[in-house]
Amino acid sequence: MARGFTDLQLSTGWSFDTRNRTLFPTAGARHALSLQQTIPGLDVQYGVASYEFQQFFHLPWLARYPISVSGRLAQAYAEGNTTRVPPFSNFYLGGPDSVRGIREGTLGAARLAR
Repeated sequence: MARGFTDLQLSTGWSFDTRNRTLFPTAGARHALSLQQTIPGLDVQYGVASYEFQQFFHLPWLARYPISVSGRLAQAYAEGNTTRVPPFSNFYLGGPDSVRGIREGTLGAARLAR
């Protein structure tokens, strides 16, 4: 039988944006850092830290078309007596129909650890 638990998080974030437009940018970059942490003394204690970036640039021979490079780094961690991060805080690879032969939401830390 599943047992319920209490979860209350504090969140903070920072972002730096030099893109020339919010919609359809062609130059500049965006950086975002976020931290989430549960309050000590609750049933479960864990945190999530993530960093996202996106850079737009032009190649000299394709000056008319912007190129975008983006990525995300994230870490979820358990603290105190908590042994695992709750399932809703896990990270999964891919999306709908992006990893052939694998159902959505099943390719993640638990599957990679096998």
